[in-house]
Amino acid sequence: MGARSAGAARLWTIEVNERMEGKIRNTVREVSIPMLSKQKGFIKLFVLRSKEEPNRYSWLSLWSDMKSLEMARGSKAWKDAVSKFLTKIPIKGQPEITHFEVFSESP
Repeated sequence: MGARSAGAARLWTIEVNERMEGKIRNTVREVSIPMLSKQKGFIKLFVLRSKEEPNRYSWLSLWSDMKSLEMARGSKAWKDAVSKFLTKIPIKGQPEITHFEVFSESP
């Protein structure tokens, strides 16, 4: 029998043309957080800016399980929020998206 997952995580990374910290912060507060907080299984969101590449931002969202994350990704609310975000924040290229299964955590 395999080990039981302790949750799921999604890492979404974008690159913007210029430093847009204020605009990104406002859009996360107005669009991302309200949508995510209504999703079953959502735990927490961290928005990160690369120290070495200040035009690169990552969103790390934590979920109770992969099924909840997949259900949220398929929702109309999620798709609308992504569309609204990308309308407000022009990005370079395509976002990098990675999904993780959490199998260990600190106490």
